Amino acid sequence: MEKRIVLAIFAVVLLSFTLSAASVDGAEGDPAQYHIEGYVLEGGGNLPKSDVTVTLKDSLGNTNISITNQSGFFSLPAQTNTNLQIMFETHGYSLSSCPCTTVLPGTEFLGLDLSKASYNSITRTYMITSDAAGLQCVIMSATTGRIMGTISYTDGTINGATVTLSPLTGDSVYTATTDSKGFFMISCPIGSYTLIVNRTGFETSIPLAVEISRNDNIQSVTLVKSDVNEYMGLDVAHILMLIAVCLGLSLAALAWILSNRMNRPDRPGIIDDSIDEEEDDDIRHP
Repeated sequence: MEKRIVLAIFAVVLLSFTLSAASVDGAEGDPAQYHIEGYVLEGGGNLPKSDVTVTLKDSLGNTNISITNQSGFFSLPAQTNTNLQIMFETHGYSLSSCPCTTVLPGTEFLGLDLSKASYNSITRTYMITSDAAGLQCVIMSATTGRIMGTISYTDGTINGATVTLSPLTGDSVYTATTDSKGFFMISCPIGSYTLIVNRTGFETSIPLAVEISRNDNIQSVTLVKSDVNEYMGLDVAHILMLIAVCLGLSLAALAWILSNRMNRPDRPGIIDDSIDEEEDDDIRHP
């Protein structure tokens, strides 16, 4: 009887140790306690918005980042499910609405209230939005601003100068040409850009970092005249090179024409010997 009790106690201890080890292994295999998921749509057409950077902060000081895919879907790990903050960023867009969040004054992050989210206890996943076809998704709306100003030099304004605005992130480039008063204006999504101005006869401006916001950005750029004279967009060195190339092509064409004429079988001789032979026959046979 005592042996059975001892064996039972031993079995219970062994089972407890096994379950404890399994739980530890499971925690090491999945360090995230929870997952925060949702969908981002583009306002106006309610189309999935890809390449949106989603940043999540938890109360333990951890920061996790996810990029939305082509379906607008994002998934973020979280160590806790309280005191979470979330932020959505992408060039040329601003956040219009986000379910399960509250505004936090003085920061771009939103407070995340998971009590309003759908929770899957098996996967420990909080879905803070509806699916991509639903109406309760994160909405990002395109925003635009304007930059304008005058391009000039020491003697006045510059007509026909090209103003190029390139974003620090993204591929879209915006350009404008100054009018007779040297004025330009460009409308583009808000964000960080680099502005460059160029004009024939002037040195290209130094790249200027500008920030486009909802308020108009006013910029005035002064160009410096180039030391090299230019004609039709070419400096003297390039013009001389072009003349040399044309002259070389002309000489080559002339040489080819003369060579073809010299090699023709029916070409007339430079000195016609038949005329001299006829004169000699007339002298011998009057």
